[in-house]
Amino acid sequence: MQILVSGRKGAPNNAHAARVPFDDVLRNSSVVFVACPRVRDTMRLISHTEFSLMPRHAILINVSRGGIVDERALIMALKARQIAGAATDVFLHEPAGPENSVLLGAGTEDLNLVVTPHSAWFTESTRLNFMACLQKNIVSWVKEIEYGDWSLQL
Repeated sequence: MQILVSGRKGAPNNAHAARVPFDDVLRNSSVVFVACPRVRDTMRLISHTEFSLMPRHAILINVSRGGIVDERALIMALKARQIAGAATDVFLHEPAGPENSVLLGAGTEDLNLVVTPHSAWFTESTRLNFMACLQKNIVSWVKEIEYGDWSLQL
């Protein structure tokens, strides 16, 4: 597998950078994995134009934030078979339901679309590990207060 890391959308090509121009990544990828912050520049990062660049066999996976992938454009791309499939665990409006998300609305049942809650990372082992790290940090902090050069002012 060849992994391409995209440069910023619309940024000039830098021959010395390890990043590939955004449009080239879309044109040459079988799987497009979207993981970026939701800021003004990333809203609707993937929409009609971007879907038209992707090969018909491409699959889009969005684990970033809702609104980065244009949900209506995604549904249209899937219905038109512009792309082969998509998966997401984020929605423009959360909590998502058929009343506020086109991804869960009527007519999406037969699309090659997988949707899951954004809490998929929340397994029992992850939660236990998180609690152990939290406990360790609290104990370290209390020891620093008890034995450190400063005292806690309440």
